[in-house]
Amino acid sequence: MNYNLYQEKQATAQRVAKYLSVDDKFAEQLNIAPGMPVPLIPTTHYVTAKITGTAIKFVESSKNKVIGVQSFDGNKLDANKPFIICGITGMYAKEAQGDKKTVQTANYNKAAPASLLNGELKLKQNNRGVVAEIITNHLFNVNTTNHNLDKEFPLADMPLVKDKSPFEIEVEIPEVLATGTDHFVKLELRGYTILAS
Repeated sequence: MNYNLYQEKQATAQRVAKYLSVDDKFAEQLNIAPGMPVPLIPTTHYVTAKITGTAIKFVESSKNKVIGVQSFDGNKLDANKPFIICGITGMYAKEAQGDKKTVQTANYNKAAPASLLNGELKLKQNNRGVVAEIITNHLFNVNTTNHNLDKEFPLADMPLVKDKSPFEIEVEIPEVLATGTDHFVKLELRGYTILAS
């Protein structure tokens, strides 16, 4: 096992214990008794979007879990499967309109354009407000020879996305991307699912 991932999992367990200690209802919902080990499953959730303006919305109640599009149903995580985010990666695809690519079939291996690098990502959940806020240049690898796979932005505070509670992920960019081309973006959220007993 990679020692860094072992340390990360230990840190995640400590973070979850802190969340449970300050929210009795959350601990009760997950049926995790104080002091008991927290079951954590490594998970990568992902969302995709076609970029058509300056506001890119990734999570909508009408979207369902579809391979290559989104890894969960609608705008809520499954019951009893809250998620701790450890890192986020952004990937960008640029395709000729004539190729009629979709978020499922686009090749996410291009360097992100300046407008996408100068945007802001916000993850919000229900009445909790902003859970994470990130400048997008931290998410994208501008070195296309590595196919955007080695740029992950670690979230040191390991934010929690609660289950059964609506949330949204949105990126605002300063200007519309060049016309005549289809633009797509994928976000991978890597972390741990907390399994309820």
